[in-house]
Amino acid sequence: YFVDNASQFCNHFCPPAAKFAVGSLVRGKDNKRAQRNGYAGKTGLVMDTGSYVKVHWMGEEYPPRYNYGFPQRDLELVSAA
Repeated sequence: YFVDNASQFCNHFCPPAAKFAVGSLVRGKDNKRAQRNGYAGKTGLVMDTGSYVKVHWMGEEYPPRYNYGFPQRDLELVSAA
């Protein structure tokens, strides 16, 4: 396991807190990855946190057929819980 700096080493053993709390209202950013995956501009509720966030998008069934997470960097906070 190789890291580039001390902060990466520390984050491996004690990861930083999640960017969004469960119950937060988020929106998909308007970037290339979000557009390609179809969640750019969608609004949803955070159901589970981690480095990848599980979101219940408004107007869609939950859990979805393929229940995968979305990167935190592709979401923006609309309203905190």
